[in-house]
This record gives sequence, C-alpha cells and structure tokens, in this order.
Amino acid sequence: MPRIVASTLPLLLLLLLSACQPSLQQRPGIAWVDLVHGKQLAVERQKPVLVDFFYGTSCRRCDKLCVMIYEDPAIAARVKREFVPVRVDLRYPLNEEEQALSVKLGNEGECILAFLTPDARVVADEDGRPLATMDELTGDEFSSYLDKALVRLQAMGPAVK
Repeated sequence: MPRIVASTLPLLLLLLLSACQPSLQQRPGIAWVDLVHGKQLAVERQKPVLVDFFYGTSCRRCDKLCVMIYEDPAIAARVKREFVPVRVDLRYPLNEEEQALSVKLGNEGECILAFLTPDARVVADEDGRPLATMDELTGDEFSSYLDKALVRLQAMGPAVK
C-alpha cells in the first residue's frame, strides 16, 4: 500500500499545482492569429489589423511588449475591441503572404508593429510611408500609437474596391 501512495503522490501534486494555476483563457493578454486568418477576420468584422512581427522573448523589445503591454488587461481589451491582432513569428520562415507584407513595410525581417486596413492596405503616415515602429513602447505610448493608427485609417478613406 505505501508503494502505491508513493508512486501516485507526484502525480497528485502535479494535478493540484496545475489546478491552482490560471488557465490560458483566464490570463490577460491578446489572442493572436496568423496573417491569413487575420485578414479574413478583418473583412468579416470590418476592423483594422494590428500586425506584430515578433522575435519571441529573446528579443528585448518583443519581450517588453509581451510583458508590459500585451498582458495589460486594458490594452488587451482595447486591441480586441478595435483591431484584429496578427502575429508574424520571425523565429520561423515567413510564408509568401508574410514575406510580401514584410517587403511592403521595409522591415527586412526585423520586429516591427504595423497596421493594415480591413481590406489589407498598409496604413500610411502623413508622408505616405507605412505607419510602423520598431521602438520599445510604454503602455501610454502604445495607446497613443493605436490612436494615431485609427486617425490615419480615417484619413485614408474607405476601402478601395
């Protein structure tokens, strides 16, 4: 009998610990989708796309965005409400569509934040360049950046058919 208890004790501890951890669904944060799916959702929902070309937590900028920005409940809620969040994982080879967007943005495979209209046009700044940043942003700077993207979207006008 003691042998059975000793062999099942680690399993019981593991189950107990996992029950105490918040599930992935309960964690604050952004539910990212891939570019192809994101573009489809943008058309269906008539929302712009926030695109994060992401290197993972080994990149200081990307790690800071994950921990300080994307897991902030207020920012995550805003992104969910106003944008379709797309993540392009730069740790893997880009597919054809991701590569084409990278060329349009001129990011040459580097991590960058950018925006697309619901019909997949790159959101441009006042000078016609892609509205994109590689900067490390604070929460307030990130929110201001979202505001700027929405203003630029309005300035670009309705989708071209």
